[in-house]
Amino acid sequence: NNRVVVLDNFSYGSNNNKTVLRMKEIRANKLRNRGVTVVKGNLCDEDLLRRLFVHYDFTHVAHLAAKTGVMAIKECTTRLHP
Repeated sequence: NNRVVVLDNFSYGSNNNKTVLRMKEIRANKLRNRGVTVVKGNLCDEDLLRRLFVHYDFTHVAHLAAKTGVMAIKECTTRLHP
């Protein structure tokens, strides 16, 4: 049984434009309507990631997260892998 789980913090870089955020919510609802699990959360939240991996017993992971600003990514990586 294959299942797709999407983890997204629903931010839009440093510009959290309400129209763009609303579009992301609409897309998330379309995914949910097709059986995709959409989780609102942060990729840097170790506890959330741990719970998701235990609950879903993933066999594959595709990392498509992106954020403007190299420092934000560096901070996340440092927290996950000190």
